[in-house]
Amino acid sequence: SKARLIQLQEVVLHGTISGSKAKVIHRNEMGGSFKLHRAQYSLDGTPIFNRVDSGDGELADAQELEIFNGTVAPGNHQVSVYLEYRGDGWGFFSYLNDYKFKIKSSYTFTAEEGRLTSVNVVGYEQGGITTALTERPAIRYDIESGRAFRKDQAADEFDDGGESESGSEQ
Repeated sequence: SKARLIQLQEVVLHGTISGSKAKVIHRNEMGGSFKLHRAQYSLDGTPIFNRVDSGDGELADAQELEIFNGTVAPGNHQVSVYLEYRGDGWGFFSYLNDYKFKIKSSYTFTAEEGRLTSVNVVGYEQGGITTALTERPAIRYDIESGRAFRKDQAADEFDDGGESESGSEQ
């Protein structure tokens, strides 16, 4: 709340917003045996995305979804994720249709002053054929720190020399 008040004060007094920009992207790299049914995201404890697939494939078929794209105060921020997958099988493997897989995870990232930080939350299938089905759904976080942006410039593009890191938590 304090950070938002400071940003509002700066907009009123100076007509511009400094600070940082953050972008949260959901990417689906899950195998064909799993369909995304529900996705819930929050940033610093505030819900920013909550969708349930209504059967039209809005979530299940999407390879990438933009969850958040906006200004944040410089410093540490926490993105929390809840993903619910359903099994998707046919023939001999139709028993998968009765399975639900729930993943809860959170990740702390640092937004640097005047830079765009992109948090790619990747739902993927870990392990191999010998890995138990219940152990396969996982989340990985790929972080990219883009170039500095001017106050009057939209920072939607990344600099080729941007920094990148990857992390995984469950």
